[in-house]
Amino acid sequence: VDWAKDGEVQTNWQVETDIFANSDKKWVAVGKANDFAPNVGTPILYSDTQLAIFNNAQRGEWYCTQNMCPHKQAFVLSQGIIGDVSGIDKVA
Repeated sequence: VDWAKDGEVQTNWQVETDIFANSDKKWVAVGKANDFAPNVGTPILYSDTQLAIFNNAQRGEWYCTQNMCPHKQAFVLSQGIIGDVSGIDKVA
């Protein structure tokens, strides 16, 4: 077997520049705006997926992400707080 040398790429996988290129993107109705409290997360079940919806009333923006924490594998992101670090939105 011809193993890659230290520091060389270990696979020949192609890296996607747009990780969402093959994702299904569409708007779906999940509730009325007043169903979601301002500045906190709300968990919803859409099909077989748990989502966390955030109404950032201070900025007039809405965010949606999966509700599962990637570290603990628990459905808790909707319990987090929203903020930003150097202008990049975060859920903590």
